[in-house]
Amino acid sequence: MSARFLSVFALTITALSLSVPALTAQEPQKLPEKSADAQPAYTLSTGARIVLTDVTVTDAKGNVVHNIPATAFHISDNNQPQTVKTFEEHNNAPIRIDSLPTSASGVYSNEYLNHLPPVLNIIVLDSSRLEMVDQMYLRYELHQFLKKLPADVPFAVYARSGDETLLVQNFTADHALLGAAVDKSIPHMRVLGADFQTSTSTLRQISQQLAQVPGRKNVIWFAGGRTETVEPDPTARHCEGDGCYHRIYSELQAARIAIYPVDARGINLYAANHIRMEDAAIATGGHAYFNNNDLDHITSHILETDNSFYTLTYAPENFNPDRKWHKVQVTLDIPGYNLSYRTGYFADKRSATPPPDSAPGNEKLAPIPANFRSAPIVFSASVVPAASSPSPDGPFLALKVSADVPGKGTVPYVIRYTLPPDSFATHDDNGVPSAAFDIAVIAFDQNGEKVGLKGDQVSARFPQSDPHQPIKIEQRIDLKPGDLYLYIAVWDSANGRVGTLQIPASVPRPLKH
Repeated sequence: MSARFLSVFALTITALSLSVPALTAQEPQKLPEKSADAQPAYTLSTGARIVLTDVTVTDAKGNVVHNIPATAFHISDNNQPQTVKTFEEHNNAPIRIDSLPTSASGVYSNEYLNHLPPVLNIIVLDSSRLEMVDQMYLRYELHQFLKKLPADVPFAVYARSGDETLLVQNFTADHALLGAAVDKSIPHMRVLGADFQTSTSTLRQISQQLAQVPGRKNVIWFAGGRTETVEPDPTARHCEGDGCYHRIYSELQAARIAIYPVDARGINLYAANHIRMEDAAIATGGHAYFNNNDLDHITSHILETDNSFYTLTYAPENFNPDRKWHKVQVTLDIPGYNLSYRTGYFADKRSATPPPDSAPGNEKLAPIPANFRSAPIVFSASVVPAASSPSPDGPFLALKVSADVPGKGTVPYVIRYTLPPDSFATHDDNGVPSAAFDIAVIAFDQNGEKVGLKGDQVSARFPQSDPHQPIKIEQRIDLKPGDLYLYIAVWDSANGRVGTLQIPASVPRPLKH
């Protein structure tokens, strides 16, 4: 495997700096067929710029307001009035998935990406600045919330305790799995002496992991205080370095993430933290909650309201990708309502396919064809001890290892990949269709410390009798004992496609001889 790919992969997972996220999944499930009107998962880039704005409208009591006509909305870009190209009301948009049975135990897949609802909810448990007693209360309140959660509503759970934000449980409607993820994440001893990342870094990690997940994402962020974070106008404060603000705002916009910060300390009068919480919420179209001990009720309220919003698009005239901040302002002809929406964007070369040119009304957003280069590689993988019995799914090609003896204090494991051949660019190798790609894995402990890294370059020849037969590969890695999180990536540099998984692994201590 090339040293360049391995170093890039390590930096990518450590800093999450790739535009392609870590796409992960819970235990695999038998998935339903996609409906004909399912939301397109990926967008095709073209030369035109289309700005998409999700707007939530509430009354004075915080209740969502429905059935507002398109003609009542007005939008401006840097104080220049814009023509609304498309308008769509999401009135209690679907957030449910079917309760699906699991299949092979220990096998993980990112195939779920093709079957998600248009609105998703994510819980982030940030214990980095949260005292133990507050963590225990938050854990109790979340379990109360889960008891009332409808059986088919999915959530994902992320946890931050040090410098990494790790996915503990991907989108699932299984209450037992969600409860276990909460118990695994909090209470958590604070990492003494750790140089904690800023809140902005946490947002970057989350947005990059969710960038290719389709639809709107509502991030409910429980924490005990904020450091530097995003603001409604990022140009209001001095920032050194090229793109120090640009990148995070562009990533949040591309992922359609709305932030709902919640102060998990309940009644707390530290106004500076609350100002930062409100800044992050206003900048992304969410809402901040603080000085309230009823965390269960807060979470329920967010869930009841965050799937009702209006989506507007417009095409700025004479668009110039000059990387400058563009202020977006949305107003209503109807007085007395509160509007939440993303307050602006940096003008860059990112763009989306323009919708049909029609007058605003009740028209729907046009389906957008998938972009092959941005679509992730959908695959499955399992992590098993190296001495385990052969896979019941058939033989796997074992990659060569530098040594059969594991490193001191480690346990040998293998990762079994099952890859779709149609995802890779092929070339002719003496009349046989072949592909070359990279696979890599990096291991983190519960504190976000990197404790293992392995990468390999693979050359695969497809059997002429069945060129669509899945590619099965077995990769060796030596792991340190403990509860680990494995980021696994498959990358085809020829067509730019990437697929990633995040798999938990509990590694026992090696036996003494």
